[in-house]
Amino acid sequence: EYTGLGLLRNSFPTVPMIALTATAEKQTRLDILHHLKLQNSRQIVASFDRPNIRYTVIDKAKPYLQLGAFLDSHDNESGIVYCLSRKRVDEVARKLRLDGLKAAPYHAGLSAAERKQTQEDFIRDDVQIVVATVAFGMGIDKPNVRFVVHYDLPKNLESYYQETGRAGRDGLPAEALLLFGYGDIAMGRGLIEKGNNPEQKRIEIHKLNAMVAFAESGTCRRRALLGYFGETLEKDCGNCDICLNPPERYDASEDARKA
Repeated sequence: EYTGLGLLRNSFPTVPMIALTATAEKQTRLDILHHLKLQNSRQIVASFDRPNIRYTVIDKAKPYLQLGAFLDSHDNESGIVYCLSRKRVDEVARKLRLDGLKAAPYHAGLSAAERKQTQEDFIRDDVQIVVATVAFGMGIDKPNVRFVVHYDLPKNLESYYQETGRAGRDGLPAEALLLFGYGDIAMGRGLIEKGNNPEQKRIEIHKLNAMVAFAESGTCRRRALLGYFGETLEKDCGNCDICLNPPERYDASEDARKA
């Protein structure tokens, strides 16, 4: 659908045009210029760095228990929990409510009235936690979102960046937690393989692999994230799990030789 917007240039050849996007790495920006026929256009790219957000990735073991342990340190704070499927959204929201938390589900399977009510309740702090698919978040400018949890692996780093960026809009400390399980990779690949466009599948697999590389990385999360968007951080950020709790290293030469 987006690539079809180039028809606007044919219909309105003399009308000035500006293209705006929240998150786009270099190749996507080039695609925008190409498809919208924006020759010799100025590109303005702001910094992608959100230094007040702490990025943490943990191995997914018992995800609901891990979520509960995380929420214990965010009592009465606003946050978003992203899940990959509507079924999981409903399940997690139900469990949170049973545990006494003010939580509500949000996904495209709900009626427009239900979605609107959840959004308004969240903005007014009548709901503490929204459990949602990627359908939730566009246009949400709630300043006091203190955390964003990814219960499942996002399909690409653009989505991850946009969704975590809904935390800490007020500039105060916020947290982004990703539960990373290898089963999520298989699920993500399965969804991509259902597509009919080979070129699109190739691009989406590449982006999924970049997301996995970020989750598996043993280096500063912020440097890895900004590097994907073409921005260089001169030193480690000091505000991610790798910086705060560096992984233990050992000489695996002999183990590798045996293998």
